[in-house]
Amino acid sequence: MTGLLDFSDTPFAALTEKELGIVRGRLGVASFAQGEVLKAAGDRWSELFLVLRGTVQAEAPDGTQRHFGPDDLVEGRDLVRGDRDRVFTAARETVCLVLGRETVDWLLHRNTKFRHALAEKRPPLSRMRAGMPAGDAFTMARVRDALVRKPLVLAAETPATEGVTTLQERSGDCLLVSDDGRYGMVTGTDLLEAVTSPAGLSQPLKNVATWDLVSASPDDFLFDVLVRLTRHHIERVPVFEEGELIGLLEQTDILSLFSTQSASLGIRIERAESVAELETAAAGMVDLTRMLVDRGVDITLVLDLLSALNERIMARLFGLVVPKQFHARTCLIVMGSEGRGEQILKTDQDNALIVADDLDWPQCQEAMNRFSHELGRLGYPPCPGNYMVSNPKWVVSVSDWETRIDHWLRHRDGDAMLDLTVFSDSHPVAGNRQLFETLEDWFLERLTKSIGFIPSFAHPVLRFQVPLGFFGGIRKADEGVDIKKGGIFPLVHGVRSMALDAAIHETNTFRRVDALVARGDMDAPGGEDLKAALEIFMLYRLRQQMEAIAAGEKPTNIIRPAALRRMEREQLRRALRTVKAFQARLARKYHLEI
Repeated sequence: MTGLLDFSDTPFAALTEKELGIVRGRLGVASFAQGEVLKAAGDRWSELFLVLRGTVQAEAPDGTQRHFGPDDLVEGRDLVRGDRDRVFTAARETVCLVLGRETVDWLLHRNTKFRHALAEKRPPLSRMRAGMPAGDAFTMARVRDALVRKPLVLAAETPATEGVTTLQERSGDCLLVSDDGRYGMVTGTDLLEAVTSPAGLSQPLKNVATWDLVSASPDDFLFDVLVRLTRHHIERVPVFEEGELIGLLEQTDILSLFSTQSASLGIRIERAESVAELETAAAGMVDLTRMLVDRGVDITLVLDLLSALNERIMARLFGLVVPKQFHARTCLIVMGSEGRGEQILKTDQDNALIVADDLDWPQCQEAMNRFSHELGRLGYPPCPGNYMVSNPKWVVSVSDWETRIDHWLRHRDGDAMLDLTVFSDSHPVAGNRQLFETLEDWFLERLTKSIGFIPSFAHPVLRFQVPLGFFGGIRKADEGVDIKKGGIFPLVHGVRSMALDAAIHETNTFRRVDALVARGDMDAPGGEDLKAALEIFMLYRLRQQMEAIAAGEKPTNIIRPAALRRMEREQLRRALRTVKAFQARLARKYHLEI
């Protein structure tokens, strides 16, 4: 049991030894079935509740809700202030520690510090996000705060030659094409390419335009739009409000607000004409990461942006190494944390190549050996497990991939499970993505027919012990804990197992959780707590790794809780508690035994 039993957290840290002794002797335990009411609207609180297991839902008269999970005090402020308007019910089977109202009133009158601490708002874990400070303009600015330019719009049937004239007269480099309520985009580059086409500039603009546009809305966060621009290799997006075009947002206008190096870094990556130029661009990743973390940017936004930049680096290197005629017959995929989009610092290479069955390319392995070598030059060291394209085992035709996956699913031994775990997080980054998508569809369909596979696959979740002691404290707080083994892996692999069981295509853990919640396979409060826990693990690990790099040391997965601030230690402890509860739920769901 955590929370009240170690008494290191607010509000109980304000109590004297005598008061603590009385509290210890009067604590009780109460269980509530799903839907059971802890306090009805209009009633006075009779006890103070601390959630040990399950979820308590608070609903106000206007319908707004708040949820309290493991280690949350259930709205102690209401008890102090006498508020009675909300109803509190068990959202699922719930167990709480309870302290009677008489004892609480005695403490409130005796200890002013305790009263003030209990009256403070103490957010649930899912609200204790480890990232950006409130009000940070860098991450809170929206599209409506930026300069949204009035676009040049021409009809779809307008000859391309008129598009050239319009751009010259307006000194523009882009225009939009309207066709019965939908919009395409034509850039100066598109018009140059049209000149050399058989139809030339006499063809209508609709034939030159790109129609599948990435767009934005006025309420989108600018940082999210910046990630979109980076991921899709574009420099502008049309802005729509309720289906109506209101303007065009340029990447340069976003940069004028943020003054970040992320977009310029993306441009340098895209324009690199040699590995040496790409190496120079990639060297800026560490500084960009440090800047984002120092500014308090939400860790999920950092993950999205850096994942997009890493993808661009690998795609550009692929373009430099692999002859263009083979791009449509091959697909480079990244696996592991890079495939999930959860890699911040450059770590081991985890990649593979899917090759079309009819491809005749004798120099394929030679090119892949060079790719791995040059990737190492860019700061991505070789994978100790040899999960990389320089290993012929991971350069495979579509048919051979299917044979291998089928072997993994049937044999289920240690090596097969490890290989399947790595592959299940695959994401395409270069070449013909359709090769991967076809293989992924086949894999998920084959998986659904593999009876009893998921319990075997999920079982490693229980092999890694969460570093919590019997009374809820973090074990080895002074020595440090391996947060990858004790927190990240059981959470990520548990979510991965549930996602595969549900045939979900997403690989990112945060989006897998959202998909599981949307399907009803996971409750919303539990999903939010898992995402919050993963954010905390990743942020604290990243900060430690950045400090190690600055000191010239090799970054590790070790976090020293004793070096954290008190509130951060509480966040970490509650996040670990969330993972421990998740392990228990998985064990029940899939009938797992240690």
